[in-house]
Amino acid sequence: MINPLQFEIATVKQEVSCKECGILLEDKLKLKGHMRNHKQRNVPCDVCGKLFLHKNVMAKHKQFVHYSDYTYKCEFCGACYKSAHNLKVHIQNLHLKNHPYKCDRCEKGFFVMKQLDIHYKVEHEDIRFTCEFCQKPFKTLRGVNKHVSVHDPTFKKTRIHM
Repeated sequence: MINPLQFEIATVKQEVSCKECGILLEDKLKLKGHMRNHKQRNVPCDVCGKLFLHKNVMAKHKQFVHYSDYTYKCEFCGACYKSAHNLKVHIQNLHLKNHPYKCDRCEKGFFVMKQLDIHYKVEHEDIRFTCEFCQKPFKTLRGVNKHVSVHDPTFKKTRIHM
């Protein structure tokens, strides 16, 4: 059954499309973040030549990748860290995919509990829709509709799952 109040809340955000590439995004906030991909990267790293949008981002890149006082260097990608602990977290999380902390909602794993906490708040708060086949939670009607077609190719987007 459709609860009119829930349906009204769920449809407050309106999808918007990017004028540069045409991609459809959930709302204006997501569009704002996406638009950064279209900006000209014109701040070069004077060590390796990599281009950045902003001078401060380039400075952080140099600090972590090129400066010698960061004595702990990742053997996989060359990123540098001041402490062995930070290097270990980087390697375990990014390269070895060692994720002892699992999200009980989606099974995504994290090496550090704080990362799991942040993930949960960003991804799983305000869940309004659930897949009728596997109970996977979604924030938007569009998200659940897109997912349900994995289970049922004949699925019609007119169904509403709350």
